[in-house]
Amino acid sequence: MIGTMSEDDMAMANYTKQLANVIIMIEEHRSKTIQETGELYLSPLLSMVDKINRARDGRQRYRLNFNF
Repeated sequence: MIGTMSEDDMAMANYTKQLANVIIMIEEHRSKTIQETGELYLSPLLSMVDKINRARDGRQRYRLNFNF
């Protein structure tokens, strides 16, 4: 019949909905993992780069002041 769903159609719709929920959970976990990676690894590295740049700038000012 047109407009009615068989048991197979309902089962497929249910499985499709479950698959969509699994995909959403995977994407949420992926996003969380990427954010945590940034906080745990990238932030300290960027801080270290900033410290290195400040030390380099200080060394350059020292050399300019004492004509090295």
